[in-house]
Amino acid sequence: MKSFFICFVALILVFSAGCGETAEKPANDENQTEDTEQTGLNDADDTAVDEESGDQDVVEEENLAQNIKASECGGFDEELALKDTGLTDGDIVDCSQLIIWNYDDSTDVIEIVIKNAELNCAGVGKVQITKTETGYDYILFEDLSGSLAGCSCLFDFSAELNGISAESLNLEVKHSVKHTEIETDPYWSGTLDLTQKSGTVVVKERTGDDCSEFPN
Repeated sequence: MKSFFICFVALILVFSAGCGETAEKPANDENQTEDTEQTGLNDADDTAVDEESGDQDVVEEENLAQNIKASECGGFDEELALKDTGLTDGDIVDCSQLIIWNYDDSTDVIEIVIKNAELNCAGVGKVQITKTETGYDYILFEDLSGSLAGCSCLFDFSAELNGISAESLNLEVKHSVKHTEIETDPYWSGTLDLTQKSGTVVVKERTGDDCSEFPN
């Protein structure tokens, strides 16, 4: 009888130990499920970040412009902007918006100058030249995301484009402005006859009193 009682107690202990292992397994499975769900959240976050980065990233095209120059307010030739010259509103001054180009066929380099471009006084101007299916885009990029002044000014920009061996060049000049978003407007488009070696295009004629609208 005593042996039977001892065996019965032993069986109870073994059964209890088995139940303990069984009871712990769901807890482990629950932890594992929780870890899996957490990993899933991390993966989802990574995906969201990737998608957000994809939306924000802008694929920049190769800038072909060389020897880029940008003037301060008033242009390369300050006299045309009535700066420190003593000119009055009645004086005859030509501040027309121009595209001036010079082509050197011995080096296959064309220099393109945008003269008297009207930009915001606080704008940061840049130049980018990119290849298109029909020619080239010459982009005046004006960054106003940092600040915006209540005045306009005249600026000059110059850039060179290498490797041009044709007799003509299809060119489209654009003005791109960045506020919270980037807006691009046409400035001028046409074909340059490189056999002439140089030329001037009048984009917008402006003389005399019109020039006094841009004090410096």
